[in-house]
Amino acid sequence: MADCSEICGEDCISLFEHLQSCNYLSPELVLDLMLELAAGLSLLHSQNIVYLNWSSKNILVHQDPYGKVCVKFINFEASVIAGTILDLQSFLPIHLLSPEVLENKIVELSCDLWGVGCLLYELTTGHSVWYQYRHTSKSELLSAMKNERHPEPPDRYYSLKPLYQECWKMNPIERVDVVGLQELLSKNR
Repeated sequence: MADCSEICGEDCISLFEHLQSCNYLSPELVLDLMLELAAGLSLLHSQNIVYLNWSSKNILVHQDPYGKVCVKFINFEASVIAGTILDLQSFLPIHLLSPEVLENKIVELSCDLWGVGCLLYELTTGHSVWYQYRHTSKSELLSAMKNERHPEPPDRYYSLKPLYQECWKMNPIERVDVVGLQELLSKNR
């Protein structure tokens, strides 16, 4: 396994596969990936689409001939139009859902920002956040989200801590929006 500062190969692979081939992703590559994801998310949100499926297995990556990292969202089966009330647990692992979705509240665009934080955690640690709760009840997971300290990035990614904090606000109204996410990411570059 190698330390990765770029995406290898010309073909698209899942971000999960890329993570498996690396010891870790460089902070610069994480920022590049997150900026590309934020741009894609901005497009989805402009159409009022909430993606929700924030796992590295559902993101394809490749490098274009000029070295630019490109991402593609796949697996839209759980995506919904903002304002929907839906029992999404049949589609998605509960450990990737925002607290308001776990509480069966209306799915809004801010749910995606929680998911972005979950993916960021996966990119910087190599494993899913709250993974230990994947087979527990949603009430146990909600309790952990509300009462436990949220995981922090490893030391080498400490500069990304504000991203975690902004994405994982329990109150979705206080959570960063996609424009704010793009600004935070740009500041860290």
